[in-house]
Amino acid sequence: MALEEYRKQIANLSVNEQKLRKLYLRKLALGEIQGPPTEYASLDKPWLKYYDEKYLNKEISKLGIYDFLQLKNYDRNIVAINYFGNKITYNELFNRIDVVAKSFMEMGINEGDIVTLLLANTPENVICIYALNKIGAVPNLVDLRQKDDKLVHYINSTDSKMVIPTDLFLENLDKVADRVITKKIVVASPFDSMPKVLRSLIKLTKKEYKPQNISTLKWKEFEKIGLESSMKCNYVSKDSDIACIAHTSGTTGTPKGVVLSNKCFNAMINQYEDVIVKVKKGDKILCQAPPFLVYSALMSLHLPLSLNVTLEMIPNYEPNKFADNIYKHKTAHAVAGPADWNNFLECKKVLKRDYSFLVTMGSGSDKIDTDVRHRIDNVLAHSGCNHRIFEGYGMTEVGSAAVTNLPYHIVDDSVGVPLTNMTLMIYDNDANCELEYGKIGEICLSGDTMMKGYYKNDEATMETIKIHSDGTKWVHTGDLGYVDKNGNLFLKGRIKRIIVSHEGFKISPLDIEKVLMKTGIVSNCCVVGVNDEEHGRGAFPVANVVLNSNIVDDDDIIIKKLMDYCKESLSEDRYIPKKIIIRKELPLTDVGKVDYRKLETLCKNDEKSKVKRK
Repeated sequence: MALEEYRKQIANLSVNEQKLRKLYLRKLALGEIQGPPTEYASLDKPWLKYYDEKYLNKEISKLGIYDFLQLKNYDRNIVAINYFGNKITYNELFNRIDVVAKSFMEMGINEGDIVTLLLANTPENVICIYALNKIGAVPNLVDLRQKDDKLVHYINSTDSKMVIPTDLFLENLDKVADRVITKKIVVASPFDSMPKVLRSLIKLTKKEYKPQNISTLKWKEFEKIGLESSMKCNYVSKDSDIACIAHTSGTTGTPKGVVLSNKCFNAMINQYEDVIVKVKKGDKILCQAPPFLVYSALMSLHLPLSLNVTLEMIPNYEPNKFADNIYKHKTAHAVAGPADWNNFLECKKVLKRDYSFLVTMGSGSDKIDTDVRHRIDNVLAHSGCNHRIFEGYGMTEVGSAAVTNLPYHIVDDSVGVPLTNMTLMIYDNDANCELEYGKIGEICLSGDTMMKGYYKNDEATMETIKIHSDGTKWVHTGDLGYVDKNGNLFLKGRIKRIIVSHEGFKISPLDIEKVLMKTGIVSNCCVVGVNDEEHGRGAFPVANVVLNSNIVDDDDIIIKKLMDYCKESLSEDRYIPKKIIIRKELPLTDVGKVDYRKLETLCKNDEKSKVKRK
């Protein structure tokens, strides 16, 4: 049978037939039955041998994430969230969710409406996400620090009916009040759920911002609306409904809203529960990652809450306090990024402490160097921990992780194997075909956690989700890698230009280029990423600029002007170029496009922070 015909037959199998095929492939990979492999990962699925048969038959819930959470929590007296000593039980959490759901309805938020959340890592953020899901509305998860044009874009492009900002950055919303489409604004504070004594002490030193251009409702007033309401929610949730909109810069640097379904969230729990994360009653997880990242929303919120675990919730993301926070709260589980684990490695106190309480140590957002991972494992072992750190690979478009190390299967230099409901393919875009084991191509992912698409952006959706010849939908990641015969994925670089900082944050070169082009000094520019050797991972942005012909100032003066303009115009420090290099021209490819790869090489060879015109 021709390979393409075989693919089509597999794609047309029913759900039950697909399950039976998984079990067959598992036996084949384990050598329990004999048969020749096809040499293609997406067909052979050799990674299935690492999973117990019972995990391949698990059903994915067809409920919304609120109803799913209700179903999963068998003990409502367990503490769901510990926030500065304010211990909120699951029973109390569900009561507050129900109250806030009524508040939303009273303020005119209905099924399908979108509400933008600009919140810190607080109980109010958790409550909003599930309250909106209960009534069929959608949380739009946005970085609370956003301002100016980007803030307007995130609100208006999603047709948001309401905005809930944190009071810490309320001024940003106040400044663009005349440009946003909604006037319904509820202000929450990181202090709202603190114990009364602590809240009172902090308020004595905190100066409250008084908005000039917007009318706002404070969180306590918002909750009171629900407490006094007699409204009832009649919405019946479905797995196909939207759980949230998260955001990614994308390959072009243009912000896009990633629409993730309830099925995506619940499928992730299905894949991680018992297989990777093993919990027991009373376990705690450190919850400190930024809540607007889908990695955090899934791994630090929905996953542990679905497993009846206690969130030790910290509103500020401070990687330099990661090791101290784990020890302070004695958390059995910690899911974080490379910057956090680097702090764990460099913290001198760690070797003097007992970390035997740690069970799950996950890392995401960027790959950890193998030598660094071994050092972390050694430090953990020295500190009494019997488990190893594991990492994964994925993207917002597939609900964060799609590939992961398993606690019992970690291969050096590999980011792991696909999760039970995911499939992996290495693709040759020029030949339009899957590549065999060991060959490098674009990493493509398919499975139950795939996004529904980009919000109101069909063109971008079709660029990322492509339907192959057998009718299967695949997310084309823009990353390069290969798979070995055991199903282990190895990363080999990035097709796309997005720069990932040492902290795991994505930086859009286009955003920096747009700022530089507005100066009136630059005629052409290109920003590329250069390996961050100081931190041993990630990259930092370097701007390559060609000046207008009428510019006569010295290079030093021009570079200072450009750097000052970047500092004034770019909202986040990580976007500010570490270097600005003036060039006579930018290298071009044969078809006349800027040769980004060549520029990256040139920048790596430029050891000085200021370079004369070349």
